Amino acid sequence: MAYSDPQRVRAGAAQLFWQTLLGAEPRNQCALLDFGGPASPGFDRTRLLNAYTSAGSELDGQLASIQPLTGSTPLYQSALEVVHWTDTTLTEARYGRYVVIMTDGMPTDTAYRDALFAAARASAVRLFAIGLGPASDQGSRTQPKAVAAVRELATRTGGLYVGVTGAAQLLPALQSLASEPTSEKLLAVFDVPGPFPARGQVVSGRVTVTGTRGAATANWAFVAP
Repeated sequence: MAYSDPQRVRAGAAQLFWQTLLGAEPRNQCALLDFGGPASPGFDRTRLLNAYTSAGSELDGQLASIQPLTGSTPLYQSALEVVHWTDTTLTEARYGRYVVIMTDGMPTDTAYRDALFAAARASAVRLFAIGLGPASDQGSRTQPKAVAAVRELATRTGGLYVGVTGAAQLLPALQSLASEPTSEKLLAVFDVPGPFPARGQVVSGRVTVTGTRGAATANWAFVAP
């Protein structure tokens, strides 16, 4: 991230995310964590900067602490720790739980991959993934393996993947993700003759919606129930 985001735009983007999220509903809560550096007590690969709160000012106070990471990318283990922590912190049924991850690298801890997806599925935690630099499907520095790894975080948990190339895309991308849990949804029902996908199989495709204001195309994916 130190190379893909030398100006630390991700800090301002994260702030925009929680401002949008907390502004949408007074009962919403947001926490701030990072990975790849020194870990907080109770974590092995994750640093807790601020626990869940509805006060944006508490999160604002931690912006300067978001570190310019280099080196390894313990993405799976850290995300697994956050899922477990969230599962024991937001225990009320009324909470829809989401983990938003910004990364530019290939995970270096693939031994935790299956455990992460199993935990996210069991705890109904959706992962929203923002890919930068090599992990973005946009721009000239794309690395297909990095893109596939980060995109899988979303497709296997019912979340969303967005690849960005810079600040101009990162800010609106995070703002859109913050609005997704409470925004309007376009639902479509398809009559598909068998064979039906096996339970847990990832089903994906591409859809184009055309209206009076033009057309929009996007990838879609879900895990068969």
